[in-house]
Amino acid sequence: MKIITLVLILILFSIMLTAEWIDIPENSKKNIFEHVRSENEAIEISFALNGFEMEEISEREEIFQKISYFNEGEFLEI
Repeated sequence: MKIITLVLILILFSIMLTAEWIDIPENSKKNIFEHVRSENEAIEISFALNGFEMEEISEREEIFQKISYFNEGEFLEI
């Protein structure tokens, strides 16, 4: 009985701790990075996220929002 209660509590906590996906509809069909133009001395790119995850974090009796993006940093190896 204790194991079932513990499993149910863990499931409830994991559901509560998940981040909420915030969709940005105007960027849904855009690439994250897009080449706009290039010249001899500069390259211009545009950056558009299709959304992000937002999670509430409570620290020292204050509530903060933490935003993140799936697989963030994947472009660092390019």
